[in-house]
Amino acid sequence: MIKDFPEVRVVNVYLPFQQRLIPGMETNTAWYALNVWENDRDNYAEVHRLMMAKPSHHDKKSIMKIAELTNTQDSLKVSEKNRLKVEKNERIFAQLGLRGTPSLIIGDEIIPGFMPPAQLNELIKAQLATD
Repeated sequence: MIKDFPEVRVVNVYLPFQQRLIPGMETNTAWYALNVWENDRDNYAEVHRLMMAKPSHHDKKSIMKIAELTNTQDSLKVSEKNRLKVEKNERIFAQLGLRGTPSLIIGDEIIPGFMPPAQLNELIKAQLATD
């Protein structure tokens, strides 16, 4: 979609959803990802890819392995600023009635789940035509 509509912006909102804390650790995947994004952006894509490759919840072993493979161990430390950002994201997400991913906001329309690409394409075209 970004190739077809370069004026569209994608915003990733970090949320821990079902895993408040990784067992045995003082962090969760949202805090870790946000810390990597802010402090070690060169490694973010690989951290994200590795985290998304696991089909179930992460545990201490899986997150430590990702941190070691990407040399992002320092990002496992909880940042109070990022903890507060994630809590704010959760409040806004709940206020919008969103409960999972993907969730899309296009113009003033909220799409709380997957939308087939052809349908998404038409929705973006229609929104851009009104701007």
